[in-house]
Amino acid sequence: MSAWLKNSFLNSAEALHAIVPRATPPAQALADCRIVSHRGERDNRIVFENTFAAFDSLIAAGVWSIEFDVRWTRDLRPVVVHDLDLLRVFDQRERICDLTLAELQIASPQIPTLEELLDRYAGRIHLMIELKAEDYPDPARQRAHLQRLLSELEPAADFHFLSLDQRMFEHLADFPSACWLPVARVNIRQMSDFALAHNCAGCAGPYSLISGARVQRHLDAGQQVGVGFPAHKNVLFRELGRGVRWIFSNQALRLQTIVDQYSK
Repeated sequence: MSAWLKNSFLNSAEALHAIVPRATPPAQALADCRIVSHRGERDNRIVFENTFAAFDSLIAAGVWSIEFDVRWTRDLRPVVVHDLDLLRVFDQRERICDLTLAELQIASPQIPTLEELLDRYAGRIHLMIELKAEDYPDPARQRAHLQRLLSELEPAADFHFLSLDQRMFEHLADFPSACWLPVARVNIRQMSDFALAHNCAGCAGPYSLISGARVQRHLDAGQQVGVGFPAHKNVLFRELGRGVRWIFSNQALRLQTIVDQYSK
């Protein structure tokens, strides 16, 4: 499925689900709701995704978690950026893997290193760390780097690793699978079965593609289900009513305000 077709389908699903009134979830469901800000609050014109400016406002608002993406520079330094190049967000054509960290900081100084992000947010907000699917030129060195940076944090309690490619979890064998969260695009069954077979934290994917039966399988296994990307109250309430607790959203502040309002 092309990106355009997938986005069109998901936008249509959001519009349809948004017009269906939903009952207010039980108090416990609201209390257990965990909002995850997907790449932060941004417009990519003034405030850019995956930057401190996109994340800082979420702390004071009480949002549970931030989701961000990690890629590696040519000199194997992990940096927080989604795309393989700088074109879409920063209007530059350089690829991340072709630049040293020093060169990247000159080209796009707003992009933080993973170390800088951990220094700023670790212990203040839960971290959802998505490893982008790419070749690891020196896997042992890269794994050791991740271990060192995260050594003072508790897996699952303080952070989770996400990936859209289950092969990336092979680089995380030194971390417990309880902090792995495979993410599906349209391959819900594949990623769900992987999560169940490997005792992962759970599985995530588009809410409109994850059936109620699939949600229940993970709940019965003691796992979580994460859904993306609700933006409307009725969609949020639908998911909480299905037992979903991890809500990934591009409008996390808006959804957190709704949860807080109805919790009172």
